[in-house]
Amino acid sequence: MGPGGAGAGGFQQNVGQGVGPGAGQGRAEVSRRGAQNLLLILGGLLMAVAAIIFTVVSWGHIGLAGRAAIMGGFTAVTLAAPVVLLKRHLTATAETIGVLGLALLLLDGYAARRVGLLPDLRPEVYAALLVAVAALAAAVYARVLPLRAPALIAIVLAQVPLPLAAMHPAGDTLYAALAATAVLDALIWFALARRGTGWRAREVTTMVCLILMWGAALLFGLFSALLAEWLDYSLPRAAGLLVLAAIPLAVALVPVPLLGAKARAAAVPPAWLALTLAAGTAVHPLTEEFWVVVPFVAAGLALMLASMLLPARLRKTGAITGLVLAGVAAIPAAPGTLGLLLAPVLWDDGRAITPGPEHSHSTVVILLLFAAAFAAGSVRVRRALWPAYGLAVLAVLCAPVAFGAPRPVAMAVPLVLAVLLTFLALRAWGFALGAGLAAAEAVAWSLSVPNLVYLALGVLLACWAPLYRRPAALAGAAASGGGLVWAGLLDLGVPLVEGCVAALAVAGLLAFVAEFRRRPGDQHWHLGEIFAWTAFVPAVPALAATMEGYRTLDIPLTSAHPVLLGGLAVAGGVGVSAMRRRKTGLWAGAATLVGALLVALVPVTVRLPYGLVVGLVTAGCAGAAAVAVWLGRNPARAPGVGNRVAAAVAAGWLGTIAASAAGASDGALLTVLAVLAAVAALAAWLGPVKPLGVTLAAVLAVTEVVAVWAVIDQRTASLACAAAAVVAIGAGLAARSRAVGYLGTGFLLAASWIRLSAEGVEVVEAYTLPFALVLLGLGWWHARGRVMSSWRVYGSGLLLAFVPSVLAEPTPVRSLMLGAAALVVTVSGARMRLQAPALLGGVTLAVVAVRELSPWIADLVSVMPKWIPIAVGGLALLAIGATYEARLRDVRRLKAAVTRMT
Repeated sequence: MGPGGAGAGGFQQNVGQGVGPGAGQGRAEVSRRGAQNLLLILGGLLMAVAAIIFTVVSWGHIGLAGRAAIMGGFTAVTLAAPVVLLKRHLTATAETIGVLGLALLLLDGYAARRVGLLPDLRPEVYAALLVAVAALAAAVYARVLPLRAPALIAIVLAQVPLPLAAMHPAGDTLYAALAATAVLDALIWFALARRGTGWRAREVTTMVCLILMWGAALLFGLFSALLAEWLDYSLPRAAGLLVLAAIPLAVALVPVPLLGAKARAAAVPPAWLALTLAAGTAVHPLTEEFWVVVPFVAAGLALMLASMLLPARLRKTGAITGLVLAGVAAIPAAPGTLGLLLAPVLWDDGRAITPGPEHSHSTVVILLLFAAAFAAGSVRVRRALWPAYGLAVLAVLCAPVAFGAPRPVAMAVPLVLAVLLTFLALRAWGFALGAGLAAAEAVAWSLSVPNLVYLALGVLLACWAPLYRRPAALAGAAASGGGLVWAGLLDLGVPLVEGCVAALAVAGLLAFVAEFRRRPGDQHWHLGEIFAWTAFVPAVPALAATMEGYRTLDIPLTSAHPVLLGGLAVAGGVGVSAMRRRKTGLWAGAATLVGALLVALVPVTVRLPYGLVVGLVTAGCAGAAAVAVWLGRNPARAPGVGNRVAAAVAAGWLGTIAASAAGASDGALLTVLAVLAAVAALAAWLGPVKPLGVTLAAVLAVTEVVAVWAVIDQRTASLACAAAAVVAIGAGLAARSRAVGYLGTGFLLAASWIRLSAEGVEVVEAYTLPFALVLLGLGWWHARGRVMSSWRVYGSGLLLAFVPSVLAEPTPVRSLMLGAAALVVTVSGARMRLQAPALLGGVTLAVVAVRELSPWIADLVSVMPKWIPIAVGGLALLAIGATYEARLRDVRRLKAAVTRMT
């Protein structure tokens, strides 16, 4: 091997593996082929840039012969070089040089134009001719030499000549040029695809160019056709759209080895889109404003039906595409349909508020077109018959308003239709939906005419009531009966929302009673329960408005709402009864919630004296708490935690309302809080969830003490606190509950402190220390020879000794004595490994120290620069962060040491 080979081999090895320590451990980040391609691309790009600069900048300094010799010779050499390179198997280099040669052809044409070649041609025509020659040369070049890039360049350049030549201000041939280019792309692709050699770069490039040109031609033709005002202008555009539709249709129908079934099916939507646009744009100049969409809708529906003639693998796609196109075209008519259906509620001064007669007529025509198309399609697909029926019903409902029928006729048409569809529903249940829609339209029309609503609802009730064994008929009959009640209440001046609540409640009652007479084999939709619980939905705003009276203490009320209360009572009773009848486990909880709601609504819907209001809500709270206790003690009667939770929530809600309502009177507030505390205590005594009841009772007792303090005085508050302490201690002894006993002890201590504060005692230690010493002595005596927690032995005595002194006004003597005592207790607790003395003494000592040092610290902070505290805090955080693990271990050791104490 020569030196040159060795050097080359060594260089390639170094490039592939890296140089230096550990070079062989990693893989190369760039492959040899990638590096080679990068160098070639950069080299070719630099060559092309140099050529452009030479042609544009330095061209004028050389004579004509020199220019021709330089450009022609350089181009010829560049185009001939790949022949030699291919013989040496340098394919990538040959590709690059070949692309450069084709680029030089374009530069040659540009240079020739600058020296005066074909001066009579327009610039865009000359540019199109130049690109066409370059594309033809690239195609021949790719045919002669086995190179891939020239063929791709030829395909891309072929897209430019026709559109470029058609871009003239005075011409109107751009659309035809785009369509012709798309046809040319299709022919090229079919020629390549029939070879069956797979999806190579040529096929992919041709398909991409075809899609781009096809889309551009479609958009340009559509916009230009929609702007046309004469048939002479729109028909050629429509013909061009037909030509464009033929391209994807040929892709879908002509067998090509490259395309599978899914790819052929994907070509159907573009074909159908072009055909729909062609049909709509052809007659666009003849249609008026509101009828523009009708030809597009008709074309889409026609294509949906024509899809039945396609091969089996394309029918579903074609039918769906036609339906989607028709639906998209019909979107502008959707507001018109909605306006026609809502015309009864938009009636004003005897005239229907509609979008206009033309729009209304076109809306009905579009509905009929859809109905006819679905009916024709049902010959092949039976399921298409139901949409046809539904659309026909919509058309019939919209027709009276669209064609200006009188109001009685507008009501009679949907009413007759509802009766007819009801009888048809006896054979097929799908007609029941149309009957319901027609009935709703008839009732809506009848509302504006006095006494006509009774006729409509009566006819519907008489038609549907005998068929109550069918769920749909039962729903209609119950709704009609409720509607009669609603209409009657409206005539009596009852507000709209309250009438709706009462109507839904009556409908639920009727459906619930009718369900008792049904046979076991009949379908059950639980309509009574559905109507009953639905009655609470329209009552939500009214409930919020009436419950505002509790928050603002606006009791008694100045107005009454008995219909709302009665409707909710009936609805709640029906709902709970239906739940119990079908053996739903949550019926007891639902009954409690409904009862609580009714109790809360009675004072704000019926005029009652203030005392009776507060007493009623408080009694309701006690009753809900009793239900919760009963459910907890008898789980077999109403199984499930949900029932007990619902009852507890009802009790808490009524208790909150009772306390809020009692806030208007001091005496009522004190009485209600005492009663609620007693209710919570009894619930804790008798119920299974004792901690919750004890907590509520304690909170309410504390609230009672605070209220007595605020309303009366401190001495009475201390008596109330002492009474709560006696009750809690007695309950703890009877139930043998230490937690309740501790709670009573806390109330007793609080009572003594409140009394001392009320009497203005300054030396509280004279009253607390003797009892504290007695408690500590009793604890020590009780703990002799036993292993007991230090909290049980010394906790109460130490708290009685330290807490009053800490809360009292600090004096030098008190702080000194308290700190010394706390220090002795802390050291003793640490020495004897007792948790309560160590912690209580330590906390007390810390509080005393901070309280004594706080004035000095405040003075120091006020005189020192502001940056020092910030710096100290930053240094502390840095120190903690740097020694985080060690400090965490220290905290864990401290926790373990405290835990090991008794």
